[in-house]
Amino acid sequence: MDRLDVALTDSFVDVIAERLDVVIRMGTINDDRLIVRKLGMMERRLAATPDYLDRMGRPRRPEDLAEHDYLLYAHVTTRDIVPLTGPGGEKAEVRIRPTMCSNNSLLNQQALLSGIGIGLGHKVILDPLVAQERLEYVLPDWHYAPHHVHAVYPSNRFIPLKVRRFVAGFAEHLAAMGAFIDDKKACTSKETAPAW
Repeated sequence: MDRLDVALTDSFVDVIAERLDVVIRMGTINDDRLIVRKLGMMERRLAATPDYLDRMGRPRRPEDLAEHDYLLYAHVTTRDIVPLTGPGGEKAEVRIRPTMCSNNSLLNQQALLSGIGIGLGHKVILDPLVAQERLEYVLPDWHYAPHHVHAVYPSNRFIPLKVRRFVAGFAEHLAAMGAFIDDKKACTSKETAPAW
């Protein structure tokens, strides 16, 4: 049986130079050397621990985020600007005050759970933590742009059957978890970086 070698990293890797069969990448991809298969779109939300919000107050409008400690994921291309869309489609862009910036999504999640500040996460990961009351959604009526999830292949290489099966199984798993949202509900994301 063929072995499937898997490497996990938040860093962008050059699919061609690294001789990788497939990379799962989030955001918009503009590289004509690659074959890109869209798997779906994942919703993202802001969250914090109830303890943090009890101490620091619950933001009632996007502008309130400027007064809070924020956990910034280094690969988010908007950097210290948080772009949000309201329930009526209204837009807000808030400059936040990063308390911590990390290029590792797992570290950001642990900092969020430690009550250090408000952070951004994928709803499919946050939902169980909110249900357990370990986290609470911040500005729940306001939405961050969703992430496109893609399988990316080098265009000049044959795609092995095991890789195609892996991608199909991974997409089915995410869909079964309820990770993907309907494209019709989604607004366009210009980010090209992964985020947890």
